[in-house]
Amino acid sequence: MVLVLVPLITGCAPANRWTRSDAPPNQADRDWAQCRRAADREVLGRSPRSYDADIGIAAGPDSGRGNPLAMASRQQDEKAHERAVGSCMTGLGYRLTPTK
Repeated sequence: MVLVLVPLITGCAPANRWTRSDAPPNQADRDWAQCRRAADREVLGRSPRSYDADIGIAAGPDSGRGNPLAMASRQQDEKAHERAVGSCMTGLGYRLTPTK
């Protein structure tokens, strides 16, 4: 049983983190939060559905459950959100580095 749980627990850990050599401690977290808010506005501005970036899904009655077109649209929104956050962080001089 322990052997099964260990991969499940380690599989949830983030594979990468944003780093910048001159950033003071916790600056990456603050910048990431700012970039995420900007991405939230960008994705919400393009999508008529409510988007919950905290959990990465569309919210509300038209969440796309069971509707393949809505599900594909939601996946596109999620990818657009990830790209917008990444672009913002890269623009601030960060790069993704593997966690140890």
